[in-house]
Amino acid sequence: MHLNRILLILTLALGSAAAWADSGDVAKARELAFNGHRSDAIQLLEKYLENDPDDTDALTVYGSVLSWEGKYPEARAALRRVLAKNPTHGDALPALINVELWSGNPTTAEELASRGLLAKPEDPNLQLARARALRKMGRLPEALQVTNKLAASNPGQSSIASLRDDLLSDMRNWEVSTNNSYEIYSDHRSGRMENQLSILRRTSIGSFDLRFSRTDQYGIHSHLAELDTYLSVREGTYLNINGGYSPDANLYARYRFGGEIFQGLPKGFEVSAGARRLGFKEPVHFFTGSVSKYYHSWMFTARTFITPGVEGDSHSYMFTARRYGGDGQSYFGFRYGFGRAPVLTGSLNEIETLGSRSYALESNLRFFQRLEWRMRAGYSDEDRLNLIGLKHYTLSSSLGYKF
Repeated sequence: MHLNRILLILTLALGSAAAWADSGDVAKARELAFNGHRSDAIQLLEKYLENDPDDTDALTVYGSVLSWEGKYPEARAALRRVLAKNPTHGDALPALINVELWSGNPTTAEELASRGLLAKPEDPNLQLARARALRKMGRLPEALQVTNKLAASNPGQSSIASLRDDLLSDMRNWEVSTNNSYEIYSDHRSGRMENQLSILRRTSIGSFDLRFSRTDQYGIHSHLAELDTYLSVREGTYLNINGGYSPDANLYARYRFGGEIFQGLPKGFEVSAGARRLGFKEPVHFFTGSVSKYYHSWMFTARTFITPGVEGDSHSYMFTARRYGGDGQSYFGFRYGFGRAPVLTGSLNEIETLGSRSYALESNLRFFQRLEWRMRAGYSDEDRLNLIGLKHYTLSSSLGYKF
């Protein structure tokens, strides 16, 4: 009798110790993830879930960490297992909403948030998640209404204030900007200066950017007017269409037009494909495509340009890395490019094939929600006809005002 009682006490004690150990594993995994050791956290949670596959807290942490790694299908599956047991789980539901937002499904995210708010109408996390989804869907007045209500009941919350500032900025549908750039070369050729005025209008179907440019080089000047549009096709898909005309065609192609379609993919990827035509004396066609990866606050892009028929096919490649700030618009970036591409030769509106290796630093800074300042500094080594190792330096600065 005493032996059975002792065994029972030992079993309960060991079970309690195991529970404490399990709870400690989940806490340790959470700490690892917050400190940037996400792979270690995932391995620890997977080992833990082999023994306790129905632990909703562990599954929630597991799904959240997977989503931070961009593993959206796996994260979605883990979090839906939690919600199957508890449809309004306080952490799993906002985490799943984030998965849908980050994977380019704002409509699904908004539906999940609205469903959760039926059970918990005053939940600030769900309200904030719904506002973010509405913003992604372009329903800015509704998003601002939800955010204003949140701000009134949760004063001092930085995440709410930041979203409200972003929404107010988004709803300023006009932007006027000026851009000035200067290029110099290591040989005797004249430097090139370009001044540009841009008037941009944002609408419910996309943006329309009307630009007027003037370039001065070799003692002459040239003008260009162009329209650049980005149009929403459907959720996750948008189209860029560009057209322009130069009345004098001294330093610009007489005309230009083209288009490119962009498609969002799972796990933070985006691809594009497009074509352009430049109306020089001998028209130039080129094809372009890109692959981008969004990873937390970073964006990485690889792009190629293929120009057939100009001294044989020419190919060039560009790689870009940008780190975005908390407002989602400010960034610092680096570009590297190499390859061969057609360029204008002097003021004759004729082209030659240029081989180059280029490097550039770029930035976009936002001030007071209305002002944006962009800068770019670039350097390239160029190989032209009878000229190897030409140095080419570029500096540009742009200031924009939203209203």
